[in-house]
Amino acid sequence: MFLKPRPRRAAAIVEADGIVVRSTGVTAVRKISTGTCSIDLDPDINAAKTIPVATPRGGAPWNTAIFIGTHQGCGDAARSFRVFTDNTTRADPWTPPFHVVD
Repeated sequence: MFLKPRPRRAAAIVEADGIVVRSTGVTAVRKISTGTCSIDLDPDINAAKTIPVATPRGGAPWNTAIFIGTHQGCGDAARSFRVFTDNTTRADPWTPPFHVVD
């Protein structure tokens, strides 16, 4: 019996300041602006064919909102996507910590 190789995956745990705690398949996380990070994937992972999911992690308030966006402003469409974060009750701009998985 031959097993089909599993596709390469990507995941990262990201602090509020954009620092990566740990990751696999992620080559860079750049904080573009408050509430916006760019995620770059390994060259063998096609970001255009992934379905990324981001969730708030410990320390983020209950009303944190997270959205995934296109690569615009990040780089190559085949390797990048954006994560947008917001907190609906804070008056000051803030980026909460988050997890992202493709």
